[in-house]
Amino acid sequence: MEIINKNSNFDKTVNWQFFLRTKIYSWGFISIGLLFIASQFVIPFILIETGSNYRAPVENSVLGATTGFRQIEFEELQNNTDVKTLERDYSIPEKFFIQIPKIKVNNGLVRTNSFEMNPDTFIGHYAGTSLPGEKGNMFLYGHSVMPFLFSEKNYKTIFSNIHKLEEGDEVIVRFNNKRYIYEVMEKVILKPEQVDPLNLVSEEYKDSKTLSLMTCTPPGTSLKRLIVNAKLKEID
Repeated sequence: MEIINKNSNFDKTVNWQFFLRTKIYSWGFISIGLLFIASQFVIPFILIETGSNYRAPVENSVLGATTGFRQIEFEELQNNTDVKTLERDYSIPEKFFIQIPKIKVNNGLVRTNSFEMNPDTFIGHYAGTSLPGEKGNMFLYGHSVMPFLFSEKNYKTIFSNIHKLEEGDEVIVRFNNKRYIYEVMEKVILKPEQVDPLNLVSEEYKDSKTLSLMTCTPPGTSLKRLIVNAKLKEID
């Protein structure tokens, strides 16, 4: 008489189910881990390096990516003798640095009197606008992407969080061994053709020493321009 061990068959079934569940859970965790790594590092790198997630702030304006000038006006500015003389003046540094504590921009490189409208390796200082501490408006422009892709070391993402700046926040500029501390006073959103770096701040600040930061908005698009305006508060 043959005896069937029901418990043995049951144990085999249970063990097999346990094995499958273990494999499913393991592969599930591995897949989640790989997706997380891809979302945090691989995909952002591809998007940024291929230019799929950022737009030049002066391009597509009437001038180019950051400004609102007509292109012909920009070309005239490039040919302006005073500007060329200014660029050759060795008393004016070729670069300076910007710090925006609230959004963790700590040592942003700014190229003085830049004609480059697509600043991939620096923040642009629009040629012909004021220098730190001078009367008038200093106009700086840089790239932005979706905020979660921000890296202060990557100039294709460096202005991704300037929308977080509020009235009273500080922007610090280091120029010629001095620190110029600007205080945010207003934010505006304009169409590209409305941006005018030489005539940008509100009427009440026309005779002040001011600073404008500009990038594209909404982040990752070139539809409009976000401008953060600040006023010089102190020099140390």
